[in-house]
Amino acid sequence: MSFLSPPQQYLLAVLNETRCLRKRQAAALLRRKFGVSQTVVNAIIRQLRTIGRVREYEDTVSMVGSEYSDAMLQAVDLVLAVFPREAPRLIHAQPPFVLSAFIEKRDMLFQVMRVPMEKVVECCLKADDLPQSEVPVLLALLLDGAEQRSCIHLRKSCLLAYPDGEHRLKIEKLQGGEQDGIR
Repeated sequence: MSFLSPPQQYLLAVLNETRCLRKRQAAALLRRKFGVSQTVVNAIIRQLRTIGRVREYEDTVSMVGSEYSDAMLQAVDLVLAVFPREAPRLIHAQPPFVLSAFIEKRDMLFQVMRVPMEKVVECCLKADDLPQSEVPVLLALLLDGAEQRSCIHLRKSCLLAYPDGEHRLKIEKLQGGEQDGIR
């Protein structure tokens, strides 16, 4: 049995929810939560790999092997972009959501729903019919591409995120059926 430091325990808890992270995502979360350097992040990942708790694949750290979810990795990127200073508690969400994040400082829940190209209408109906929550909820729709924006019609305000062609997410605010670029 090995002793795990608080940053190692935290990273394992996050990975237990997300199943995988890009190394830069793990570094951002650990830096925000514990103020550690990249050198320390590398050591944390190396130690967890050595004791068999995580696996590394190119730029990804995983608990489940080389098969990981691009939607989950994009959802984590989205959470980190929308809340650039917080270390949110990431929570594996039940469908139709990919990921939820609780932002303690704001007492807010951020939910990410993936909207596949072929299921735009179905996902919009689900998003409009979400039950009220005790805490404020910010909804984000993770789209396959920019062309889906014109198909999204919601009564609720939300964020739209889609790949920009350069392996980055473009984020827009949708309010009353209109999009305003915010990033």
